[in-house]
Amino acid sequence: MCVHPCFAALHGLPPEVIKNIIKYFEVESKKNVRLVCRFLHDQIIFSQWKLLIITADKLKLFSDQVEVVKGIEIGCLDLYDESSSEELDLSIEHLVSSHPEVQSVRIGSSNCTDRALRALFSTTNIIAIQLSNSNVSGENLESETGITEALQMLNLEPETGLCLQKLNLEVLDLEGCTNLSSKGLENILARSSTTNLAELNLSNTTLSSQTLSLDNTNFPNLVILNLSGCENLKDMFMAEFLNTTWDSLKKINLSDTNITLTETGLLLASFPRLEVLELATCYDITDGGLISFLNRTGGNLRRLNLSETFVTLSGVGLLAASLSCLEELELSSCYDITEFGFISLLNKIGGSLKSLILFECSNITLANVGLLTASFPNLEVLELSSCYHMTELGFISFLNKIGMNLKRLNISLSLNISFSEVGSLTSRFHGLEDLTLMCCSSITELGLIAFLDKALETESEGQGLTINSLGKSLTLNVIKAKFPRIIWLDNEDDG
Repeated sequence: MCVHPCFAALHGLPPEVIKNIIKYFEVESKKNVRLVCRFLHDQIIFSQWKLLIITADKLKLFSDQVEVVKGIEIGCLDLYDESSSEELDLSIEHLVSSHPEVQSVRIGSSNCTDRALRALFSTTNIIAIQLSNSNVSGENLESETGITEALQMLNLEPETGLCLQKLNLEVLDLEGCTNLSSKGLENILARSSTTNLAELNLSNTTLSSQTLSLDNTNFPNLVILNLSGCENLKDMFMAEFLNTTWDSLKKINLSDTNITLTETGLLLASFPRLEVLELATCYDITDGGLISFLNRTGGNLRRLNLSETFVTLSGVGLLAASLSCLEELELSSCYDITEFGFISLLNKIGGSLKSLILFECSNITLANVGLLTASFPNLEVLELSSCYHMTELGFISFLNKIGMNLKRLNISLSLNISFSEVGSLTSRFHGLEDLTLMCCSSITELGLIAFLDKALETESEGQGLTINSLGKSLTLNVIKAKFPRIIWLDNEDDG
């Protein structure tokens, strides 16, 4: 039998190479490729599924029709509330019973209850559970007797054939489960071997240290911990939770909580591998608490978000931890940050910084840039919008600390910037892609031309650059003639 050369070459490829190619195909493309020949049909087995919105009935139909389900991700189960909680729970039961091979079930939003949770705990293969924004409480996961009594009170029949297992969970995501009780979480953790748990998301729940007991609970391999939006999260609870982790944490999100970090003395844990620390909208954080917490981190921190806090950074001199790997620093709406504190923090940061966000930092003038000893050759994003008191000389001096990798610069509502001192600019930004100058009323056309001449060095380097919202005071005729490759946005006169 004669085999086409193309198919002969295809048969000669190692299976792992074919799988690596196929994973980039869209679902419809995979379906078409399966029809080409028996060889390709056997190579493509759908096992990971992603569904945006689906009803309970359609989920049951899906479970009956597909061959293999190892992972399923559903954006929203029953968006329009067409199904009752019981029907939603039954659809999850049906999924699990039809596909005991399933390892990951992620549902972004639903009205599922503990009955669905029990169904997931009835199979031994589950390693990832997400039942975000659901009615799960966890309280009916405790015992067979407890669930039977609870269902009888609701005039529902107990599930048949469901025997709860102890799962080796790697992911547990219960974000927004406002019915989740402390006892319920204890039940869930008791049914899980927390040794392998790598990601725990309890954000926007009402858990409290007054009722939650973490005795004999440890998360030695926890990598991601999200407690953001937990309105009852106080320093004692935070310390108790973090003390159950070892040194594996890489991401901690405590945003929008009531912590102050003043009780870091209660912390027994340290975080040598921490890469991401989210503390946005933690209004009660103190400078001393922040520095004490940062001193428990290693030299691997890559992202620090202090947006909408009231820190001044006045105690940065006591910071002993290294920030040499920091790539992203967000200080948006930090109205109390002092110029000296800001510069002191930058002097602690190495040349790896790629993104600096200073939106609405009204105390920052950059007039004291002479005290800045650090430089930022890898900075790509610089957000200085609404820094109303930023000075022209300070701004230009700061730009001279930046290398040629800058891609995005936003100085909107910087009323003192005119580019009149651009003659002292020594840095070149050959890769600049986005320049936003909204409501910069002091900038003239000649000033902007002078800046572009300096920053781009040659007219040809304007290719790919977008300049946004210059305002009606600029005619742009000369600029457009000199830099024809620049894309201009929102420059039309309002009439």
